[in-house]
Amino acid sequence: MIKISADPSFHDKWLCTVLAKWETAFDAYLDQVECFEIDQDTVMKIWARRFESLKAEAECPHFEPGRLTVLSCVHLHFDLCRRKIPLCPGRCKRYTREK
Repeated sequence: MIKISADPSFHDKWLCTVLAKWETAFDAYLDQVECFEIDQDTVMKIWARRFESLKAEAECPHFEPGRLTVLSCVHLHFDLCRRKIPLCPGRCKRYTREK
């Protein structure tokens, strides 16, 4: 399945595993919250606590520390993991070899 984005070549299998897990958890949380009449401040406080535990559990075989904000990994490019994207075989007209 192709993820709809600015670049149609982005595939779900290239998504950062950790960010995808966080997104799924947040969507599930929003589904739960809709069942109750909770004010926005409380909703955000509860999510902040849940998110702290998610961050502590984040594991990825490709993780290498970087200097980003929430998920500090050098392989993260927007929501994609650069390690999951196949290398360019160098067959298109835009390909140039490094000298």
